[in-house]
Amino acid sequence: MKLRVIGTKEECETAKRYYDSLRKDPRTKSVEISKRYPSRGSAELFRVYIEVNYYDVPEERESGTTDETALDRRTIHNAHVSAIQRRSARI
Repeated sequence: MKLRVIGTKEECETAKRYYDSLRKDPRTKSVEISKRYPSRGSAELFRVYIEVNYYDVPEERESGTTDETALDRRTIHNAHVSAIQRRSARI
C-alpha cells in the first residue's frame, strides 16, 4: 500500500509515528517512510510518502477473538483518513 499524507507539520509527524508503529505488527512485512516535504503552493501544508507491505495471508487466531491492537490501529487510521478528507474538502 502506498500513501501520500498531506497535512500540517504536526499531522505529518503523527502519521509518521502511527505508520512507524506498524513495524512491530507481525502481519507487516515492511514499512518505508519518507522525510517531510513542503507542499507546493502552501506554507502550512507538508507531505510524507509512506509504503506499507503486509504478508499475503493474515494469521487467524484459534480463539476467534479480535486483536485489540489491530482495532486500535484501525480506529487511528480511520480518524487520520477522515481528517485528511475534511482538510481536502476545505482547500
